[in-house]
Amino acid sequence: MSIESTDPAVRSIARNRRSDAMFVAAYIAVLGLVYVVVFEEGLNEYAQGVITLALGNFIGYLTAMYQFETGATRASQAKDETIKNMINTAERK
Repeated sequence: MSIESTDPAVRSIARNRRSDAMFVAAYIAVLGLVYVVVFEEGLNEYAQGVITLALGNFIGYLTAMYQFETGATRASQAKDETIKNMINTAERK
């Protein structure tokens, strides 16, 4: 089923599932990377640095997703839609 071919309610549910799946995947990646850095004894400093860098990226992804879900970016998106609607209304007159 294509997201574009469904009604808005189904489209919203599909996007929420996709965002939930991305959040869970990033959370599992963070847990796995923390485990590797803390409990694996055979890693050299270079490998730990690379894993820590990836860990920082996944934590950044989680932060961005959390901010979007709590409204920091969503409010900005709503503002952009309001401005777009105002411009469309002004152009019609």
